[in-house]
Amino acid sequence: MSPSGISPAGHSTDAVQNTGHTPSSALFRYCDLTGQISQLSDDTLASILSRLPLEEAIRTSILSSRWRHLWKRSTSLNFDSKKTFQRISIEEFKVSFGLDKRFKFDIDGWIKFALSRKVQRLELNLLSGRKPYTFSLELFAGIEEICLSSRFGIMCNGMLADVKSLKEVSLNNLHVGGEVVEVLLLNCPYLERLSICGSSSLINLKVGGPVCALKYLVVMGCPCIKSIQISASNLVSFNYVGVKTNLFLENVPSLVDDVRIGDGMVTSYFGGSMNDSFSLLSCCLKTLTLKPGIVGFVHPEWLPKLYALELLIVEITASRDTSFLNYATFIEVAPHLQKFAFQAAWELNLSVSKRKVRRCIRHFHHRCLKEVRLGGYYGRKSDVEVAIHFLENAVALEKMIINPRDESPFLPDYAFLRQRAARSRAKQQLDGIVPAGVKLVIL
Repeated sequence: MSPSGISPAGHSTDAVQNTGHTPSSALFRYCDLTGQISQLSDDTLASILSRLPLEEAIRTSILSSRWRHLWKRSTSLNFDSKKTFQRISIEEFKVSFGLDKRFKFDIDGWIKFALSRKVQRLELNLLSGRKPYTFSLELFAGIEEICLSSRFGIMCNGMLADVKSLKEVSLNNLHVGGEVVEVLLLNCPYLERLSICGSSSLINLKVGGPVCALKYLVVMGCPCIKSIQISASNLVSFNYVGVKTNLFLENVPSLVDDVRIGDGMVTSYFGGSMNDSFSLLSCCLKTLTLKPGIVGFVHPEWLPKLYALELLIVEITASRDTSFLNYATFIEVAPHLQKFAFQAAWELNLSVSKRKVRRCIRHFHHRCLKEVRLGGYYGRKSDVEVAIHFLENAVALEKMIINPRDESPFLPDYAFLRQRAARSRAKQQLDGIVPAGVKLVIL
């Protein structure tokens, strides 16, 4: 037996112990000195690694190709969350599970953990149903420096450090009330993106405040919402798809390039109940997207004039060979419109009807429209009608783009063959009627 403190090769173990190296580096420094590390079997090395802290064991993977995966054979893995997450910040925290309010304790814990790690992007995709999870003010209970509006009985004393790092929040298929949204906006000076989808408890939404930095707002599928009030000077994008509601816009000078309105709200727009709101945008709105839930009848005189509008996009879901001519008249509300894009999403079973091609009764010669894009073109009578309408009434038209591709997320296996047939029909239907000076592009 070797004397105490002397290795079999004659090296002092005290020298190894006093080098100041970490346990793993000291161990393998010692083994290298003895010259016997390469003679140990993989099982023996794995057993040694099992006695090291996980972080130290992983570091050995850089020693050589043989060591690269040895640490994975360790029979002892200790993930200490207190040590692992003690010093790190989380950039993105996303939960996508079919969970309802029965799992409130767990979901609350996840959210509080993410907030404590100064998360920047928080996304919750939960289970829609009769008992959804509630994103409530209880999440902030016990934190003294939360800023609430005065109508909740608590005055603003300072910023909540755990939430002010948030830049993006997406809440899908859960309950969230307007007061919670106000708290977030009051306490998140860097929050730029907010998306709320599928919340039946959202009734009155107020967006604004002295520190509101919000740039992108999405509200979709909230069936009980009654009013949306927006006063946000930094807002550049607003997307609302849902039931008819009272919309109030003020102090939105940056909202010029991306406004999207869909479903029942489009009907409200048609009826003129949104005229006051859009009148505020008429002098500056450049891009507008409309997503009607169904094909309906439209009177252009009902719509407010949008004199600055340059791009109008209409996205429609249709069945049978329904005429789209009503939507073609949208160009009348934008006398300076430069581009018009129409996207139709069709039912899976398409057929070409034998009815005659109709002409729009109203004739409006648009003198600024230069480009028309028709998406979802299948070559049915409804497609041809819209194409002819623009070819005859857009006197400054320079280009018409036909895109037969269906943007639906669920396409049959034969979609490619259908698109090829649509291209062929488009060429046959339009080649001979396109005026000189207009370029026809079939994608």
